[in-house]
Formats: sequence, structure tokens, C-alpha cells
Amino acid sequence: MRTEHSENNFDAIRLVAALMVVFAHSFQITSRSYLNEPLRLFTGSIDFGNLGVAIFLFISGFLISTSLKKDPTFLFFLKKRILRMIPGLTVLIMFSVFIIGPLVTTLPVKNYFSDFHTYSYFKNVIMFRPQYTLPGGFETCPEPSIVNASLWTLPYEFFFYMCLFVFLFFIKKDQIILRIALLLLALSIFIQLYFEQQLLLYQFNIPFFQLNILYSLNLFNYFIGGVIFRFLNISEKHQKTLLIISLVLVFVCAFKINWINKIIFYLLVPCATFFLAFQNKINLRKLTKNGDYSYGIYLYSFLIQQTLIYFINRTGFNPYLFFIISAVLSYAVGYLSWHLIEAPFIKLKKAL
Repeated sequence: MRTEHSENNFDAIRLVAALMVVFAHSFQITSRSYLNEPLRLFTGSIDFGNLGVAIFLFISGFLISTSLKKDPTFLFFLKKRILRMIPGLTVLIMFSVFIIGPLVTTLPVKNYFSDFHTYSYFKNVIMFRPQYTLPGGFETCPEPSIVNASLWTLPYEFFFYMCLFVFLFFIKKDQIILRIALLLLALSIFIQLYFEQQLLLYQFNIPFFQLNILYSLNLFNYFIGGVIFRFLNISEKHQKTLLIISLVLVFVCAFKINWINKIIFYLLVPCATFFLAFQNKINLRKLTKNGDYSYGIYLYSFLIQQTLIYFINRTGFNPYLFFIISAVLSYAVGYLSWHLIEAPFIKLKKAL
């Protein structure tokens, strides 16, 4: 199995996944609704934003488990994760607080900078109990007050990283890892199907971390799917089977049965992503030959979109045109984030 970035399409798939999130947010920000988003119209319950996040998590589960099998040392693992995630995130938070915040607040600038909540926004750097607002920020937008909705997934992802480290630290044999991962996936889906209403009603959280249990289970299913596919050792001769399974699952989605579609996507995302990642006839690596811009695009896109709609100052903006403008700007910022911030720290990560 070719797990090196130069030998698979994972980086390119992440780029597409990031643009999927930008696309879905274009509908949310221009009209405060996902209802007219094309994938939601097709499936009845899942949009391109959900799909993009699911792909991100599947790839993370696959690559992080691969990395941990090579070197399970905790400090090395933690340094790698911090150097990959924190530098770009820190610059984003500084840019949000000191550049965008003063431009979009309804408060006098002096009051904005003297407000405690302006500086508490920096806690987002540690990906723990995110703060989504800045004092007076974006209050006149169709999606009011939210500075960066994309931050919500980061605490979940980092939590999964730590859990996976503990899991692989104690369990060493591949087959045992695979069986436990399959059991955890089955248990998670069972809890979602039979206790979803209770979890929605009472909004249970994971203690201390304050991560919503229902959201955690949904995201976990994709992440653990990546772990499962890492230890399944699927060979290239099974590629056609994965394609057929993916196409059948897409067909079934058209029937718009919500609970079935949830299960389908837990299967579809791993099968389709893995097929595209290791498909010899589909070389997507040219899309990312100069760098991996997906993280920067994901981090900045919602902030860029909110800022655009704030200055456009009108409702009913065409979401498709808005997506094109947002995608171009987000790609440009993602390019800068990669070359100026992320890549230098990744080089430091490799030197460790």
C-alpha cells in the first residue's frame, strides 16, 4: 500500500473536500439555509459540507494510524500534530482578532479592543471549547455573529487523535486493532440509531471536553473508518469492487431515507475515498504538486465568506457565484498559508 503523499491522491482529495465545505457554506451564508444545496436535495439530509468533513476525518484516521504504527512515541506524535495544526491556526486567530474584527464590529474600535471576549477568542488556538464570536462582529450578516464556523470540527479531530494514540499504545497486533475498530464502529452506529432522539433532546456532552456526544459519534464513524481501512490491507485487485460498492451506495442515496443514508455514507466515504486515493488510472497529484492548501482553505474560507457578505451587504446573493468568488479567495489565502506558515513548520516537523 502506497502511503507516501507522492504515491497517492490523499492531498488532492483533501483539497476537493475543503472546496466542498466552501460550497456548502455558500448556501448557509447567503440564505441561512442548506435546503437548496444540491447534495442535500439529492440525499434529503446530507450536504457537501458534511461530505467534505467526513472525507477529512476518514483520511486523518487512515494517515494518523499509519504514522503511529511507524513511530508510537507520544512526544514525537504530539509534536507532529501540534506543528501541523497550531501554526496555521494561530495566524488565523490573530488575523481574525486584529484585522477582520475591527472592520466588522458594530462597537467603537476602542470598546472592541477593551472587551475581554476579544482576547478570549485566542483560546481557539488550543482547540478546546471553541469561541465563535468576537464583540459586535458580523451582527448584520444573514448568519449573524459567527466569525468562523469551521473551527467546530478541530476539537473533535484532536480528541480523536489522542484517543487513537492511547488505543494503539495498548493494542499492538493489527488483527486485534481491526476487530476492535469494527466493534467500535458497530456500537457507535447502534447508539446513533436507537438513542438519537434522547441525545438530541438532552444534548449530552463528553465530560470535561464538552464535545457533543451525538456529533462525536457521527464524526467518529468516519475517523474510525480510516483506521479500519488502514488495517484491512486492501490490495489493488479489490479496486473494482470498491468502485462497484460506491456506485450502488450512491444509487441507494437517491431514495432519501435518512437513517439508511447515514449508514450508507459511513460506508460510501471510506470506499470511494480509498478507491480514488490509490487508483492508478486517476492521477490527481498534479493538483497538489506545489503544496497542500486544504487546511488553509478550510481554516480561512468561512471567515472570508462572512467578510464578503458583510461588505456586499445584501441578501439573495447567488450562492453559485458566491462560491466561485469565495473559492478563488480561499485558495489564494490557502496558498499563502501553506508557503509562509504551514510548510516551514512541517519542515521542522520532519527534522525532529
